[in-house]
Amino acid sequence: MNVPLKYGSDTSGHLDHIAVSAVHSRWAIKVGGAFVAINLATLAYIVVVARQNTDTLMAIQREQRHQVPAILPSKFAVQNVTPRRDQGHRALLYYLRNGLKNSLLPTAVCPYFKEGHDHDCPGLDEALALNPVRFNVKHLALNQQSMIVGTPEVNVNHYYPCIGPFLADRHCQLETCTLCPPSFALTTCCVPVFDGDNPNMEGEYFAHAGMVLDDGHAMELVGYNDAFQNHEGEVGGFIVKNSWVPAENTGSHSLQWWLQDVSAWGERTICPNSYNPINWYACGGVEDELTAFPGASEGIDACMSNVTRMFAKTNVQTLDLKCSDATKCKVSDDVTYYVRNTTTWGDRMTLMCMWEHDAKTGSARDFCLIPMLEQNLAATFK
Repeated sequence: MNVPLKYGSDTSGHLDHIAVSAVHSRWAIKVGGAFVAINLATLAYIVVVARQNTDTLMAIQREQRHQVPAILPSKFAVQNVTPRRDQGHRALLYYLRNGLKNSLLPTAVCPYFKEGHDHDCPGLDEALALNPVRFNVKHLALNQQSMIVGTPEVNVNHYYPCIGPFLADRHCQLETCTLCPPSFALTTCCVPVFDGDNPNMEGEYFAHAGMVLDDGHAMELVGYNDAFQNHEGEVGGFIVKNSWVPAENTGSHSLQWWLQDVSAWGERTICPNSYNPINWYACGGVEDELTAFPGASEGIDACMSNVTRMFAKTNVQTLDLKCSDATKCKVSDDVTYYVRNTTTWGDRMTLMCMWEHDAKTGSARDFCLIPMLEQNLAATFK
């Protein structure tokens, strides 16, 4: 039986269709709502993450702005460094008050000697026992603090390889020889050279496999340079002010040199270091072979020319040398030596060839010394 419906429907089959459509609509609404909710949640998450990233970026930028002033420069030196004073006069030595108050004595009790050391002072105990001077330090004023650095002092043992002129040396025995350091060619090193200086004649401390502890020393830290490269190829280091007197085997440089603010020529005008063989002017290297000459050679003539002297003076380098070691050359006011050429050799040694000119006899010759450390060359010529 068909029941007529309102609004023109004439069968109940339409009702089933409407019911099904209503169910689909409700599911569509639910799915759509869920989709919208998921998208809103995703959008909210994106906003939160973006805000967190922005906060993190701002925090990093704030930290970077804070760190920029704190970044250390690659080099630095304190200002107004006073000139070095000779430690021989004890001008830069400081004493603790407890050690000083009962130890004020005349210089005559412990005079300063250029040779030897100050570890011994004969009669010191007796002088202190009878010393009438007593005082107490009530106040110590601290002005312009300085940083003191203490370091062990070492000597460096070097070795000659058993080749050439050293092959017949008594040390070249199989039972006492050892392999040379890696910087050498593969051979044996047996002939010792003890008490090599460290620092070297450039005033540079360096690392070496043959270092032997000798003593300790304190110096004043006045700067650093991360880019300075020493003669050993080591890069970077502290700049210290020392109080050792200039001598034939102790070199030094200006503060500007260690900061690399001055050229080698400019440094020689400030700090000539005439003891250092590196600063000796080479001349007259015109002969291909070492030959003894009965008279003045062409090489000697070149060394003695006004042009050569002008160049040596312009370069602030030592030209005329005198022998100070009779075992290696002639010690005479009449004999002058000139550097012909130099070659690096072996374990931080130098092979130096020389011109020798005797003004009294007019004779000249050229010869080569055995390879030596720079400190030994400095002790051979002046």
